[in-house]
Formats: sequence, structure tokens, C-alpha cells
Amino acid sequence: MSGDIHDDVFKFLLTGGVSLGDELPENPAPEWLSAKNWGELNRMSKCSGFAGFVKHFTSNLDHYKTMYDAVAPHEVPLP
Repeated sequence: MSGDIHDDVFKFLLTGGVSLGDELPENPAPEWLSAKNWGELNRMSKCSGFAGFVKHFTSNLDHYKTMYDAVAPHEVPLP
């Protein structure tokens, strides 16, 4: 049914994902992106519909930094 959310995405939205001590790639922006958020981005990329997001994120760091700093980040268009 259109508009339904996948179970894995719903669980992620509720919990932020659960870290099982997974090895993560090096945080590409530790000066503004916390280790917790970097872990959540990596766990989110394993959810339905988010494959490849970490690569996209790291390729567009300047844009996501702008979004991170914005007063209304939801109004910043996605790259």
C-alpha cells in the first residue's frame, strides 16, 4: 500500500538504530558531526530505501554542513 513505512525504517526512526559495536568508516567531519550521529547515518544506510546514503553524504559534505548549521534545516533543499 502506498504511504506505508517499512518495518526497518520505522524501528530506526524510533530507536536511531542499535549499535552492536560495528566497525564504521572514519567520520569525514568530526569537527561538526558527532560520533553518535555518524553511527546513526551508517545504520540508517542499511534501511530500506537508504542504500548508498553514506556515500552520497560524504560526497556532499559542504551541503550537509550548510543544512546542519541552518536555523530551518528542513527548508534547505536536498542535493
